Amino acid sequence: MIADTDMIPKIVEDIRRGNPHSLDSYLTTIEKSISLSGTKTQFYLHLVATDGNGNIRLSDFIEFVARHITAYAIPRGRFIEAKEKDDKEGLGIHLNRLYEDAKKLFTPLKNTGEGGEMLLFILGEVLLGLPQLFCKMSVKTSGSMHYHGADGIHVGVDNDGNLELYWGESKLYQNFNDGLKQCLDSLKPYLKRDADHEDLLLLQTHLDLADEQKTNAIKRLLDKDNPEFNKVSYCGLCFIGFDEDLYQKTTQKAELETFCEEIRLKIVTKLQEYELADFKIHFFCLPVVSVEEFRKLFLEKLGIS
Repeated sequence: MIADTDMIPKIVEDIRRGNPHSLDSYLTTIEKSISLSGTKTQFYLHLVATDGNGNIRLSDFIEFVARHITAYAIPRGRFIEAKEKDDKEGLGIHLNRLYEDAKKLFTPLKNTGEGGEMLLFILGEVLLGLPQLFCKMSVKTSGSMHYHGADGIHVGVDNDGNLELYWGESKLYQNFNDGLKQCLDSLKPYLKRDADHEDLLLLQTHLDLADEQKTNAIKRLLDKDNPEFNKVSYCGLCFIGFDEDLYQKTTQKAELETFCEEIRLKIVTKLQEYELADFKIHFFCLPVVSVEEFRKLFLEKLGIS
């Protein structure tokens, strides 16, 4: 019998979804996968794309994010079952129903951070090829409340073929420093194994990879009574959206370089302060003119404003 650890690379490859180039029209890369000195963190900084007249395509970008709600909020088993029915019938009604079901899971609160959480999902699943393992939205009992726990749980494979569990945290704050602090305050307990119990229990109960063999293999690896659990490494997936107007036509390349250097230094300092420098983390930053506008547009695009 093949050991579960030997199956992991193929399982992760099989459940990957999305095209990383689908973001090219909406995000402009300023820095990509930069290794932060003294840490195991990879740093990414993007700006929302602008059109030929220099207008920020924020509304288009949020619409692109919103189009992912079914893949984000609905478990794979239900998604694939609906797709197979639609392929057979040719009407698309089953996936449309899932889309409506997904919308009902989102909170209408004006200070919602769920738009950032869904963008984190896209950055992890689509851009980095780290599939979402657990769909937290499906266990919400009400669309009027937020889910308490990690903002996302994704999976990857290290160089030795062992499973990497990525704990995701997303923050939308006007001030970057506040967002950074809140992000690491939330992430640290998971990486240090102080807050993973309930989410691991939910994974054991609700994990659905639309394939029983693959689902059970991952569940066994995440069973703390299984010696192979000792090979699982905990990693981080972070996103911070914050107010910073870098979209003026007068913004110079040197100004962007200085800004990036300042942000990188702040992240390194905080990672060392929080004793997280030795954890593998992908850290995404997205300056926008207004996170309040980001939230407002997200609710509008979902039709729940």
